[in-house]
Amino acid sequence: MRRTHAALAALVALSLALSLSSACNKGTPPTAEQPKAPDAEVRQDPAPAAAAAAPAAPSSGAPAPGPAAGTSRVSESQFELAIAPSGAYQAGKEGMVQVVLDAKPPFHVNDQYPIKFKAKEGPGVKFAAAVVGKDKAKVEKQKATMPVAFVPESAGQHTVAGQFLFSVCTDENCLMEKRDLSLVVDVK
Repeated sequence: MRRTHAALAALVALSLALSLSSACNKGTPPTAEQPKAPDAEVRQDPAPAAAAAAPAAPSSGAPAPGPAAGTSRVSESQFELAIAPSGAYQAGKEGMVQVVLDAKPPFHVNDQYPIKFKAKEGPGVKFAAAVVGKDKAKVEKQKATMPVAFVPESAGQHTVAGQFLFSVCTDENCLMEKRDLSLVVDVK
């Protein structure tokens, strides 16, 4: 009789483990957004190449960008995430930055997850939308690219910042992540 109970308990445990491991592949987007503590290196790019090559903008009397939470590049064992400039920036005219997520094998971008960028307005920067949704992103198996539109109000350096929410998966497991990103741009 003890053997029967032990075998039944092992069968129930195995069944539960199999049903939990296949939950990621059911096509249902995750409902909770729980951040994971970074387990790898986080790098701050001191200045994007485009900004480094551009001459310094004359002082316009606009406030200097304050310290922003976040970084322009995050590198972890499951993914690389970056916010990068896209073109030149002029005061009063819409500009773009690109948020790029690269999943590292065996991980892939979870195309069922509602990825988004929650903009954080700062001095001299107005965003076209407070939240940029998945409908604006190009989502591929290993990569997601999201353009984020903003308008710099004056010449000088301004910080474009926000929080990117996303998910990467393996065949067995999905991770729901959010990371703060920021990028200093030079505006003419």
